[in-house]
Amino acid sequence: MLLELPSRFTQPADLIIDALLGYQYTLRELPSDHVRSSVCDLIGWANDHKTPVLSLDVPSGIDGTTGQPDEQDTYITPRWTLCMGAPKTGLTGSAMSGEVFLADVGLPRTLWKRVGVPGWTVPPWGADFVIGLQYA
Repeated sequence: MLLELPSRFTQPADLIIDALLGYQYTLRELPSDHVRSSVCDLIGWANDHKTPVLSLDVPSGIDGTTGQPDEQDTYITPRWTLCMGAPKTGLTGSAMSGEVFLADVGLPRTLWKRVGVPGWTVPPWGADFVIGLQYA
């Protein structure tokens, strides 16, 4: 895990990829105050840059089931979020997640049927591996 901020770049970054926390983790669940503080510093660093941010699965600091911040002002504000395999229930508005995309990670069609997701017995991928999602 990256715990130190880059002191300077030789060239400006074109993209910041946010993969600090996974879908199953919140800031409150990190193992120590030191790690939590370091992750919060990294979130602040990413948000302070004008470089666009791509969050993987869920923006760090956002609860993927509710879409609300784990802590009041400590969360990544991405331009895009790429959900892996399935949409996340909490990512329903662009204010917290930016534009949301869904990536095919090879989950079998039978899984969607088994968990009772209607209409997903034939996944929406077609020839694409990534599709854009629209908010209902």
